Amino acid sequence: MFKKRFFLALALIAMTGITFGKPASVENLPKSGLFSGVECIGGGSETFSNLGSSSSSYATRTWTGNNSVAWSATDARTDQDLTGDAIALRTSTLKNTSVVAGGVGTLTFNYKRVFTGNSTLKVYVNGVQYGGDITVSSETTASFSQVINVAGNVTIEIKNSGNRTIVDDVTWNCYSVPVSGPELQLANAASTNVACGALTVDFGAQPVSVFADAVFTVKNTGTTALNVSSLALSNAVDFSIISLGITNHFGAF
Repeated sequence: MFKKRFFLALALIAMTGITFGKPASVENLPKSGLFSGVECIGGGSETFSNLGSSSSSYATRTWTGNNSVAWSATDARTDQDLTGDAIALRTSTLKNTSVVAGGVGTLTFNYKRVFTGNSTLKVYVNGVQYGGDITVSSETTASFSQVINVAGNVTIEIKNSGNRTIVDDVTWNCYSVPVSGPELQLANAASTNVACGALTVDFGAQPVSVFADAVFTVKNTGTTALNVSSLALSNAVDFSIISLGITNHFGAF
């Protein structure tokens, strides 16, 4: 039997009573009660699957898309595909005509040039441009992704000028509203953030009577601090925590 040791990097930690659950995994860490979390609201997508019949003529198009959001596109045609059905814009504005509720965190979409000539795309949310001007010069699919972080009701506009651009797979994720209080965040040995309760520490195969070390990080990404009162293992026979000589009080980022 070999001994498995956790190197626990407490990076600005803020929680009380950490408990490690199943062997070789980090689970059952508190998500609420001792601290306020980050509320996630909003989020949606538009795949253009409800555009209707295919048409090569340029006209104003209106339709109800995913999530029951209404859309319009001026000077647009509907006979072009990208991932699947897509909207082809000329001198055009693509926008949602019913508001997106709950805000927008990060906005993404795919695009490429079609036919001849380059174009310029501009992205606006509630009338404010994000991401700068986008030159569309390639018939290879490219992806736009921009952090928006706008709360409340939102209108998204994608404006094209010049020649023809295909747009598809418009998505936006949740806008996270910071809530006052500490916030727990786990990270693996590669410093990749992992959801609480979903971090697994894999020690792999080890020889008998050989120690195996694994590292993960517990961070406080909130706005206030908490005290660490204890670190405990549910299986102290096969696992141990190596103390880093930390103090019991850590601030927020």
